[in-house]
Amino acid sequence: MLVPLGGHREFVAAHGLMNDALAEAIGLGEWVDPMGPEYDPRAVRLALRSLHAAAERSRKRVTVPERLRANTARLAALVGRSETDRRVLEFAVRIHNERLLDDTADYLGPLSSAKVFHALAGLLELPEREVRAALGAQGRLTLERNGSDLLRGKLDLLSQKFADHLLSSEGDPVGLLRDTIAPSRAPTLAAHDYAHVESFLAVVRPYLRDALLRYCERDTLAMVRLAHFFEGAR
Repeated sequence: MLVPLGGHREFVAAHGLMNDALAEAIGLGEWVDPMGPEYDPRAVRLALRSLHAAAERSRKRVTVPERLRANTARLAALVGRSETDRRVLEFAVRIHNERLLDDTADYLGPLSSAKVFHALAGLLELPEREVRAALGAQGRLTLERNGSDLLRGKLDLLSQKFADHLLSSEGDPVGLLRDTIAPSRAPTLAAHDYAHVESFLAVVRPYLRDALLRYCERDTLAMVRLAHFFEGAR
C-alpha cells in the first residue's frame, strides 16, 4: 500500500516518519532511532522502495492465518462463493483486526468506491470486475457507498464482531454469525391453525417458497438450512 498505491507520500513526511511502530515493522527502524542516521526523506523513500521490492519477491511465502483461512473456506463451501469472495473477505477481516494494517491503509486517505475497487484489485492481484462483484449488495461483506472514507470504513462487514469470530472462532460456519443471528423459540402454531385462509395460502405458498429459495441462493447464510428444507419438500 505504501509504495504501489502511493501511501508513502503521507507516511514519509518532510521531518520524520508518521508512525514509529509501522516503521519498525517494515524495516525502517533506523530512521526513528535517535541514534540512527540523520533523517533524509529521499533516502527513506529509496529504502522503502527497496524493502517493497524484496517483499514482492517473497510474497508467495506470506500466508493468511490458518484459522481465518479455514473459516472463510467453510463459509465459501456452505454457500458456494468464489475464491475472489473469500480473499476479499479475508482482507476485510484482517484490516478490521490488525492495527498496523489499518494504520497503513489510512495513509491512502479517504477513498471513493471506485478507488477501493482499484486498490483491492492491486493489493490482492485480482481482476477489478471480480472485486466489484465480491463487494456487491448481497453477502457477508459490502461496500459503504455513503461517500469517501478510509479503507477500513469502506469495507462493511455484517456486524462488529463478525471479523473477530472469523479470525478467532472455530466450528459450525453458521455459528460464526452468532451475534447476528439468534435462534428463535419453537413455533406453537401449525398449518391447521390457518384453515380460515387456506384458499389464500394455496395461492401464496408456492410464490413464498420460490422467493425464499431465491433469497437464500443469493448468499444469506442464516437461511441456508431453510433453503435445504424447501428443496427437500419439492
